[in-house]
Amino acid sequence: MARFRSAYCVRGLSVRALFQVARLVSPRHKISGFEVVNFLHGSSVSDEEYVRLTEAIHLIARYSSRYMRWLQSGIRYFAIERSGVWASYHAFSRVCGLDPVVLRWKPESIAVLIVHEATHARLWDMGFVSNRRNRDRIEHICVSAEIDFAKKLPNGDALVQWANKRLWVGGDTETQTNVRRITRMKWSGVPDWMIRVVKWLGH
Repeated sequence: MARFRSAYCVRGLSVRALFQVARLVSPRHKISGFEVVNFLHGSSVSDEEYVRLTEAIHLIARYSSRYMRWLQSGIRYFAIERSGVWASYHAFSRVCGLDPVVLRWKPESIAVLIVHEATHARLWDMGFVSNRRNRDRIEHICVSAEIDFAKKLPNGDALVQWANKRLWVGGDTETQTNVRRITRMKWSGVPDWMIRVVKWLGH
C-alpha cells in the first residue's frame, strides 16, 4: 500500500509539472477568476467563445451557490483541448478540460457540463478516487448533479431530458475513453513524447 501511495504521489507531481510547463508556453486568458489555457496548437479561441464560457460560469453562480463553491474550490484552470471527450477533470492539476466544440454550445449547456466536472472535483476532495470498481457510481452522481442544476434553469427541461438519458446508459469504459483521447491527440499534432507521457499516466 505504501508503494502504491508513493507511486500515486509521483504520478501526481508529474501531471502537475507537465501541465505547468505546457501552460506557460500556451495562450492564456482570464475570465471570472479562472485562467483559460488554449492547448489547440495554433488554433485560437474567439471572443464569442470566451463570452459563452463566461456566461456559463455566471449561470452557475446565479442559480446554485453550492455548485459555484464546488467549482471555485476544485477547479483553478479551464484547458481548451482536443482530448476525445467533451469535458474532463484533471484532479492533480485542478483543471477542467473542455473540447473546443463545447464552446460553440449555448451557455446553459456549457454550464451543465461544468457542473458535472465540478462534482468530480468535489468527490475527489472528499476522498473518492475514481477507479474501475466505482467509476459508474461516480458518473451516476455527476450526471445526477447535472439534472439537479438543469432543473434550476428557467429553460432547462431539454437539458434535464438529455442528462436523464445518459443517467441510465452505461458510459464508455476507462480503456475506451483513453484510446479515444490518444487518437484525438495524434490528430491534433501533439508531440509523440507527450502522448507517451499521457499513456503512462493513464495506466
